[in-house]
Formats: sequence, structure tokens, C-alpha cells
Amino acid sequence: MVGILEGSIDSEDMQLNVSREILQQTKSLNVLKKKIVRKAIGMLQSMAKNETEYIPFYENYSKAIKYGILQDPPNQIRLAKLLRFPSSHNTSVGAYTSLSEYVSRLKNNQTNILYLAGDNAERLSKSPLAESALEKGYEILYLNDAIDEYVVQALRTYDAKYKFANLQKEDVKLEEDEKDDEKKEMEKKRQEALDEQYKDLKSFLKEKLSSKVSKVTLSERLTKSPAALVAATYGLSANMERIMKAQALGNQGMMKSNPTLEVNPNHPIIVELNNKIAIEGKDSPLIADVAEILYQTSALVSGYTVDEPGVFADRVHSLLNSVLGVESSSKPSSSNSGESKHDEL
Repeated sequence: MVGILEGSIDSEDMQLNVSREILQQTKSLNVLKKKIVRKAIGMLQSMAKNETEYIPFYENYSKAIKYGILQDPPNQIRLAKLLRFPSSHNTSVGAYTSLSEYVSRLKNNQTNILYLAGDNAERLSKSPLAESALEKGYEILYLNDAIDEYVVQALRTYDAKYKFANLQKEDVKLEEDEKDDEKKEMEKKRQEALDEQYKDLKSFLKEKLSSKVSKVTLSERLTKSPAALVAATYGLSANMERIMKAQALGNQGMMKSNPTLEVNPNHPIIVELNNKIAIEGKDSPLIADVAEILYQTSALVSGYTVDEPGVFADRVHSLLNSVLGVESSSKPSSSNSGESKHDEL
């Protein structure tokens, strides 16, 4: 928080007849430093009681507070109360939610603070990974600052019992009300039936996309989208991968693991793709193109980048040709192909 506060301090027992290096090692200076930091945090907490006054300040100096969480572990708990994030509870531009407000609105049996991280709160609100949570009434925090995901990873929990859970990870499950044994058994049988029904589709997609995805599963979080990519439990999320690629060394030193492709068994595209594989087999060129496009569109909407945008564009153009009845060998007509005929003067 250097640069935010300036002032002078009067101390009776400070030694001034020694070098600066020795002064910095004295016990009294360390005590003074801790008291100044606590006094500053207390001042900010008082300011935060008035949101109208605090939000403009927070928008200017939020990064300093977040860096404080990363660099000052003893004060993490106090600084966490000063954080504000865009939220699905209030999507108005400039609206923020504190962690205390979030936990006050938790659903029954919910102990996770759900979040999505990216570079734009509006885009995050439309992520396919948020579909199920939003439909079931769960609130989601949108972490749209590059440092935010580092901050929540450093905190791990809020108020010692609410764990931060990234919806971009494959292990995140929504904590719904307890179900009786009969309902659990019915869901288990339904899931087993779906796994058997889509066995060939999952096998085909895993084989076709083996170099790009670690596995293919049936999704429980997608309700509107056909598919999405999620990171492994201990892998880099799409947002962290994007941030690390943007750094000076790029991919060097980045321990990247392939994401999981989740497909929505209730979406018409997935249902029809499964039917076509059963009828036409796995060797159809059209089905192969659909699989690639399904992966690439899933990557885009899930926050990942497409490695070969030119190839992706060619596949989309090929499908457009098929839909419009244009032969793939057709070439664009030239505006100069015909000779202009003019009356001679």
C-alpha cells in the first residue's frame, strides 16, 4: 500500500544516531511498522462502511489492497473484508459485492464461494460454465482483474470456513440439498444409462481430440450449451493460462495440462452427433469436422484460445458451403472477369 498514505510519525525511543541499515533492523521500527499497517487498515475499514465513499477509492486503489493480501499474510483476513467484486447478484455496471455480503446470501448447505475468472465481467456472466449455477439460484463472483485469481488462491477460504471454488475446474460440484437414498439411486441409474448411450460418442471424441483433451465426460453443469472445456483439478484454469501466456516468457516454464471436454447429453447437437456416429460410423469426414469445430467453439466460450484460427475458419467455411449448397471447389468470382463493353466515341 505504498504511495497511498503519507505522513510523519513522532516517536520518543527511535535511535537516530545510527546508520539507516542499523535503524531498519531495530525492534522498535518493526513494531512501528506493524502498528502503522494496522492503523491504515482500520482507517480503510471505517471508510468501507460507507459504500458510496469507498467504491471510488476502491476502484483506484484495489490493486494495492490485493497486493497486500499476497505480501502480508498476517493481515490477509482483515484485508479480505475490503475486497469488492462484480457479482451475478447485481449485474449493473459499477456494482460490487463484498465477501461478507456474498456469504450472507448463501444457499442451504452451501460452503463454497463460487467464482469465474477472466478479463470481462459481462463475458463471464454468459459463460456456459455458469449456466447450471445461475439457473439453480447460486451467486457467482466475476473476477475480472488479472490479479484476482492469485488473491483468492492465496486466501483459500473466507472467514475460515467458506472455500473459494473456481467453476472453471472439473471438480467443482454444486452443493444441493440432501437427497434421500431413493433419489440418489435413481440418479445413479440415469447416469449409468447415459454413459452407455453416449459411450461411442465419448470414445470417438477422445480418440479424435486425444492431443487436445485429457478426457471426455457427460456434463452436469451445462444446460444451454452443447459443450465446454474445464481445467483439471490441479491444472491451470483458462484465465491463468491466458495470463501466463501474456507474460514475457510466454509458455516457457508453464506446466500445462490438457483440459476436460464436457458435453451436454441433452443438447440437440450432441444428440444428433451421437446418432450420426451410430449410423455412419466414425470415419465420416463431416463428423470429424464437426468434432473439431465442437472442440474449438468450446475452447472459445470457455476462455481458452484457438491454436490454429486459420484452420478453424476453414472448417467453418466448409460447413457454410455445405449448408448453402456451394461446391468446395468453387472460386470467388473476379470483378474483372468480364470485359467491359463501351460504345466507341
